[in-house]
Amino acid sequence: MRLALLQFARKEELDENLRHAVELLSSVKDVDLVVLPENWASKRILSHDEHHTIVEELGKLAKARGYVVVAGAHYVSGPSEALSLGVALTPSGEAYEYDKHYPSSAIGERSFIRAGWRTTVFNVGGVKVGVVVCVDLMYPEVVRRLTLRGADVILNPSSIPADRISLWRAVGRARAAENTVFVASVNNTMTYYPDGRRVAGGSFVASPEGELILDAGVEEGVYVADLDLSHVLKVRSRWSFLEDVKRSVDKIRREYYRG
Repeated sequence: MRLALLQFARKEELDENLRHAVELLSSVKDVDLVVLPENWASKRILSHDEHHTIVEELGKLAKARGYVVVAGAHYVSGPSEALSLGVALTPSGEAYEYDKHYPSSAIGERSFIRAGWRTTVFNVGGVKVGVVVCVDLMYPEVVRRLTLRGADVILNPSSIPADRISLWRAVGRARAAENTVFVASVNNTMTYYPDGRRVAGGSFVASPEGELILDAGVEEGVYVADLDLSHVLKVRSRWSFLEDVKRSVDKIRREYYRG
């Protein structure tokens, strides 16, 4: 699988950001999958119509360019409360939605968005891919559930400040190794948190052994990594973490149904 991460320098206006993202991605070719960060188009709560416009434009791009687009995640208004919503768009027009399950208490997200519930595992050229939004990577159970559903690649659209990016790499590498999967985290850059902290890129891809195979630095741009999926099987032949968990889950199920 050839994977492209768009490390994005967000500006203030949604329309400007959408135009710039489409411009950058229109030059990308010979990839299977493109991933954008969290809140790349705007840091405010978007209306349903604004979010639909983003999805529509990126869906056109997926169809025209022949790759899957994972459109990050944005705060989107709902009937009663907003949530952090993302969508994966295929060239054939399919759309797979996912949410942030654990809004960040550290930056006050829980005061204006609710916890989500949707997860997704979708196919890209026969490879199963799952998505966890930003801080959900800190919850190993969320990633493990996707892996138990067959995901060999975990994507993490994020918006992480520069003072936390070294921690984020460590967490991503741990999630990759404990599940023997690829973990790809894509971040914004050249922008700021509401509290003034700098966001300065640092997007990365970790291998099933927890090694960094891509480190994007701070510059805006499209960063490409080639993922050798045979490496997943090779690592799992030596590291039995996932099989041990599957056996434990099966044992619990058998005991439950006997009881």
